[in-house]
Amino acid sequence: MVLLPAGKRPGENATSIVREHPLHIRTRVDQIADDVVDVNHRLASLEAAITVVEREVDEGDATDARQQVVRDRLAERIHRVERPLGLFVEAGRQQLSASRCS
Repeated sequence: MVLLPAGKRPGENATSIVREHPLHIRTRVDQIADDVVDVNHRLASLEAAITVVEREVDEGDATDARQQVVRDRLAERIHRVERPLGLFVEAGRQQLSASRCS
């Protein structure tokens, strides 16, 4: 035997649950939809930040390439200056040092 609260009819509680359950589901779905919108905004922000970082990395790579060209040019200029002086080969340096000592 099931005891019901005063003033309640049999089945009234079940009807109440059947009505409340879809409302609860709808409320929860609305909350999840709001969360998804927030997650999408945050994801878009992260994608934008990653794009900025990738652009900066690309610019850094381009800078490195330009600097390497400059270093190569400087090395070539140094070799052109050292070649007539006989300084570009280590053996030549040793010979130059030896000739200065004698």
